[in-house]
Amino acid sequence: MDTLKYKTIIKNGKLDLLCLDLPEGTIVEAILLIGKSTETDETDYLLSTEANRHHLKEAVF
Repeated sequence: MDTLKYKTIIKNGKLDLLCLDLPEGTIVEAILLIGKSTETDETDYLLSTEANRHHLKEAVF
C-alpha cells in the first residue's frame, strides 16, 4: 500500500487536495487529522488507542 501525506488548510469550509494522477476506479482511504494551532504529532495520535494501533498494524501487514 502506497501512502501520501499532504497538509492543507480549510478555506471557505472546503478541503482542497492536490491533483492526483490516479487511474479512475482507484480505491483510496483517507484519514483526516484535524489539528489545533499547535503541531500535533500524528504518530502519537494514531497510536493513542488500542483500536487505532490494531488498525494500523493490519494496514501495514
